[in-house]
Amino acid sequence: MAHAVHNGSAIPPPRLLFLGHDLPWPVVTGGRIRDAELLVAASAEWHIDAVVVAEPEILTRDRRSIPPLRGATVHAFADESREAPWPWRESRHARNAIELLCARSIDAVHVEGAYMLHFVPPSLLGRTVLVEHNIESDLLEQRRALAPDDVAECDVRATREREERAWRGVAQLVTLTEEDAAAVRARQPDLQPVVVPNGWDHVPLSDAPFTCTTRWLRAPRLLFFANHRYGPNRDALRWLVDSVFPLVQRMVPRSELEIAGANLDDETRAHLDRPGITVTGSFRDVTAVLDAADIVLCPLRVGGGIKVKMTEALRRGCAVVTTSVGAQGVHGHLRRGLSIGDSAETFAKHVVRLCDPAERAAVRKHLAAGNQDSPRWRDSYRQLSSLWSEVSACARTS
Repeated sequence: MAHAVHNGSAIPPPRLLFLGHDLPWPVVTGGRIRDAELLVAASAEWHIDAVVVAEPEILTRDRRSIPPLRGATVHAFADESREAPWPWRESRHARNAIELLCARSIDAVHVEGAYMLHFVPPSLLGRTVLVEHNIESDLLEQRRALAPDDVAECDVRATREREERAWRGVAQLVTLTEEDAAAVRARQPDLQPVVVPNGWDHVPLSDAPFTCTTRWLRAPRLLFFANHRYGPNRDALRWLVDSVFPLVQRMVPRSELEIAGANLDDETRAHLDRPGITVTGSFRDVTAVLDAADIVLCPLRVGGGIKVKMTEALRRGCAVVTTSVGAQGVHGHLRRGLSIGDSAETFAKHVVRLCDPAERAAVRKHLAAGNQDSPRWRDSYRQLSSLWSEVSACARTS
C-alpha cells in the first residue's frame, strides 16, 4: 500500500471501521459481492478493520475463505441474536472487539444496515456513514400485505421508529436507489440521503451475437437464481413454482425451470421435486449460468434497494421477467428491456411472449443501449470514500 509522504515520513492511511452482517467471502451472493468489492477497493487507501457478525453456521462454513488483504483485517463473530420479525445482529464478542479497536483513533465508520448501528459507540456516530440496502419496515409492510397473520402491525411501527432514529443519529445516510431515498425524504423531509448505487461491472458485458432471431422457443430454459436463505427469495421461489410456473407449463408444456443458488435446504429441494424443474444449487460462474438460460425470472414480491441478480442478468443481456419490486432501481433503456408482471397470470404471459424471437431481439436492443452507462464499482467506492473523508473532517472540526 502506498502511503503519503510528508517531511520524509510516511503518513499512515486513515482508519475505517467497517461493520457488516455477513462474511464477504466466498463471493456467492449479492451482499457479499458488494462488501468484497468495497473492501478490496478501500484497502488500497484506508486501514480497515471490518467487523462482521454472521450466522454461526455461515461462520463455521466460510471463515476459511477470507483472503489475506493488505490494508484490511476481517474480524468475524457469530450472531447471538434471537429470532425476530426484523433483521438484527448481536454479539458480545463483537462489542468487545469494537471497544478495543476504538481505543485507537478511528477516522470514519461505515455501517451496512441500520440493524448493525447499535454496535457503534455513541462518540463515533458523528463520523458514521450508514448504508440502507433497503428500508426494512417497507419490506415488513409488503410481507404483511401478503400474509397479514405473519407480521404484526406493532412490529412494523417498531421497525419504522428504530430506522428513523438510526437515520437521524448518523453523520450521513446512504441508499442504493433513488426510490429508497425518496421514501426516506417522505418520512423525514429534513434528511437528504445520498444515493450511491451498486456497481454492475463485476460481471462482464456479453459480446456474444444474438443468433436466435428466427427461433421460437418450444422448450424455453427458464432460470431463477438467488441466495435461498434470504426470506424474500424463499417467498419468490414458492410463488414461482406454486403459482407462476404451472401457468407457463399449460401454455408451453415443454418449459424447463432451473433453480440455482446457494443455501437450498432439504425441505425446499423436496418441494421442487416436480416435472419440468431442475435443481442445480450453488455455482461458481454466474456468467455461464446466465448465458445458458433463455429467460431469467426474478419473481420478488418483497424487497427494496436494487437486486444484484437483476443487475447481473441485465449486464449479460438476458431477457428478464420480474415484478415491480424486482425492477426497483432499474431505469431508462434498461428498464424498457424488462418485462414486469405482478400477478401470476401476467408474469406467465410475459414468459410466453418472450418465446417470440422478435421480442427477445427487442430486449437485446434496449439492454445494449443501457448497459454502456451502467454503474461501476470503482465509482461506488469513490463516492463512499469521499463521504468517509467528509464525515471525518467534519468530526475533527466540530
